[in-house]
Parts: sequence; structure tokens; C-alpha cells
Amino acid sequence: MIEWLNNLLGIVPAFAQEEGAASVTKLGTLLAALSAFVADVQGYLGPIAGAAIVIMLMVAGIQYINGNPEAGKKTLITAIIGMVIVALAAVLVYTLNSLALSTYSTE
Repeated sequence: MIEWLNNLLGIVPAFAQEEGAASVTKLGTLLAALSAFVADVQGYLGPIAGAAIVIMLMVAGIQYINGNPEAGKKTLITAIIGMVIVALAAVLVYTLNSLALSTYSTE
């Protein structure tokens, strides 16, 4: 099942190891490094996205109060949709990350 991924990544087993075990070990190591990188990126982008959403909510409120309720409503809906997308993306990344690490664990 993972042969195509092994071929894509150029993973070849060590001489003295069984082919499947070496592939899973190297793939698990690669996924662990990728997982750490994704967690770091998510750690930086999460607060930035949250700040952008708060700013958009404030802009929507200002637009609504200053006599342009249609633009305020549109901005508010856009900010809420963005918040939902960011939340779902975080859940998806966490789920895929934990699934990949549990499937190709190096232990």
C-alpha cells in the first residue's frame, strides 16, 4: 500500500534489514520530522490568523456603526467564514498529523 510513497521518496531498505521494516522506519522518521515542522508552522500561523479575524470583526463593527450596515454585514459574514475555515484547517491538520504518526510509528 505504501510502495508508491516509498518509491516517490526514494526509500530503500538497508542491506541487513527486512524490506518492509526499513521502509516503515524511514517513513516514520520522515513523518515525525514533517509533523514537527507542521506543528511549528501552525504555532506561528494560528495566532496571526486569530489576530486577522479579530481585526476583521472590529472593521465590520465600525462599518456597521458608521452608517454602512450592508458592508458591515458582508465583512462580518466573511470574518466568520474565515474563522470557521481556520478552525477546520487546524482540526484537519491535527487529525492527519496524529493519524500519520500513529500509522507509521518508528517504535
